[in-house]
Amino acid sequence: MLRAAQFSAHHFALSFNKWATADERHEVISLSEWFEMFEASGLMGADLTRAQLLSVFVHAMLGDHDKVVEKFEDAVERETRPCQDLIFSEFVEALTRTALSKYADDASTPVDLKVHEICLLLISGPAGAGTGSALPASRGGPGGGR
Repeated sequence: MLRAAQFSAHHFALSFNKWATADERHEVISLSEWFEMFEASGLMGADLTRAQLLSVFVHAMLGDHDKVVEKFEDAVERETRPCQDLIFSEFVEALTRTALSKYADDASTPVDLKVHEICLLLISGPAGAGTGSALPASRGGPGGGR
């Protein structure tokens, strides 16, 4: 039997390929695409806020450095145009961090199952390729090209 982590690798790729469209070669997912993905999924709420999503995105991109999120936000405010894109491996880390953040109060579920749950909710829920109706046309919704 395959472990959940093995299934999640496929689900990571499905989520990434669905949402990484801002760059011509579809090799990175931007911060705005990251937020759009979670807004469309319906996963954002009291247990997963925009601030948490920004934090996991920045930490996956830049590492666990002291005040990295604050420094990133300062750079954005100063309009110094910091990098705001994740490559696939950083995307995987960001989704893992997201699962750990969203399910922080759940001490009994293994990490790989938490990650698997996030992936399934992203690809099978309103943000997923199969549902379309909650998606804008540019993302595969009605009239979309995907």
